[in-house]
Amino acid sequence: MREYTPGSVPQELKELVAFLDSELASLAATLSQPKHILPTLLNSWTNLGSGYAPAGFYKDGLGRVHLRGVLVPGTTTNGTPLFVVPLGFRPATIQSLPGFGGDPHQQLQIDVRPSGSVEVRSATGVDWISLCGLSFPVGT
Repeated sequence: MREYTPGSVPQELKELVAFLDSELASLAATLSQPKHILPTLLNSWTNLGSGYAPAGFYKDGLGRVHLRGVLVPGTTTNGTPLFVVPLGFRPATIQSLPGFGGDPHQQLQIDVRPSGSVEVRSATGVDWISLCGLSFPVGT
């Protein structure tokens, strides 16, 4: 058995504490910096660019999917998919989310279906739409 002198910390313990501190810092950085998945846009929809976030999504540790991106409309017929989220990112029921479009400014509806289809409604005549800040729970 190793002798311990009161008031001193064994080198092995110092190394373990430094290792755990490094691992916790790495984990915190990973959790605070979500990796967005960039979907394939469908039906002639494109990213606005010009410094705006491209379409993307990620799932957080609580099982919510977060959307982002500012898009230029392609086909604006109600129910036309913008993109599809994969299995593991889909809701159990249709999620109707409030969206926003611009020029002219108007509210619109973003539906995310259990099939993974992300669709826009009421986007006729807008120059862009934003998905930023929208989220929904993943279904089971």
